[in-house]
Amino acid sequence: MVSAKVWYVEATGHTNEVIAAGLPAENAHTGVLCRDGNKRDLWQCDYSFIAKLLKNEASGFLKFQIFYRESAYGAVKAWPFLRKRRRPSRILRKALAKKSLARARRK
Repeated sequence: MVSAKVWYVEATGHTNEVIAAGLPAENAHTGVLCRDGNKRDLWQCDYSFIAKLLKNEASGFLKFQIFYRESAYGAVKAWPFLRKRRRPSRILRKALAKKSLARARRK
């Protein structure tokens, strides 16, 4: 049995207005208790809506966080894979290691 994720968006400022224009009012949930113990105002949506938000995020005007729930009664958790950080290349890591080693020798 595959569990379907339920997706939520937490938005602030102008982004909240954009989301309100794109989703029906019954998708708004206030005071949702999340796994970290904080209560948040969340918009329930499907992942295709999140993909649209991510495409438009590059403009710099949208600020939001993505949350999900594994099942109907599961805990609401932050989505950890929203923004991938670039890892430094192997060459850059070697250069940084040499630089820190040189600093340590000077001391």
